[in-house]
Amino acid sequence: MDYRIASRAELDRQLTAWDRECGFHEGRTPRHNVPRTAFLRAISNANIDFTRETLFILGGFYGTGMARASLDLGFDGGVVTAAVTWRVPPPPVTPDTATYRFAFTVDKARAAQVRVTVDGREKAVLSTDAEAR
Repeated sequence: MDYRIASRAELDRQLTAWDRECGFHEGRTPRHNVPRTAFLRAISNANIDFTRETLFILGGFYGTGMARASLDLGFDGGVVTAAVTWRVPPPPVTPDTATYRFAFTVDKARAAQVRVTVDGREKAVLSTDAEAR
């Protein structure tokens, strides 16, 4: 799932939704709070200025836990390209699932869209404009 978050209020709403959907909240054991705490620390340290920037969070999965995803960002003509590439080792592979989550900000004055591809196939085109849905 990919998210475009254009305001602090929108980020707070998304965090609340994730709390409900994923049990991503402080009421669980300390071990379960590590991802949430690390994520919130990273967001805080990023000092996102939502008046100038939009936060994008990209996510997806692959059918073997041995797969590894990488993200390459590019910029051309007002469009940010976010290219996710999976690397899968040769068989045998494990019968579990690998996931990825990548987060980055985009300057709204410089880019109008983010084009997301996974292994060369277009997954989504997301606007930096909060009004575009």
